[in-house]
Amino acid sequence: MSEVADEAGRFIGSLAAVKDELSVDELSFHSRASRSASAAAAADGGADRLVEALCDELKAMQAALVATHAFFAEEAKTSMEAFFSRWATFAGQLEAALAHETEGKHLEGSKRARRA
Repeated sequence: MSEVADEAGRFIGSLAAVKDELSVDELSFHSRASRSASAAAAADGGADRLVEALCDELKAMQAALVATHAFFAEEAKTSMEAFFSRWATFAGQLEAALAHETEGKHLEGSKRARRA
């Protein structure tokens, strides 16, 4: 989660740097070719929407993690990696126990069939 948030912050910073550069160079773009300026403005708007969508997804992911922690009575400070690692371990142990139980019943059934 923190890596995604850091990456989003870098995108936001990069977008701000590009906007600053575009605003400084905007006059020279207009004086040279209006098509270049309008293409840069269109690209700038598209980047805004993409970064805004990324930030919205990040907020939704953070809210889902908070809700998941609350649902499972987990401490809020528990990292997403630690939380899901525990669940992966539990699921693996449960699958192994079910396989062992199923194998035991299968062997028991085979023994009964041989006795009969």
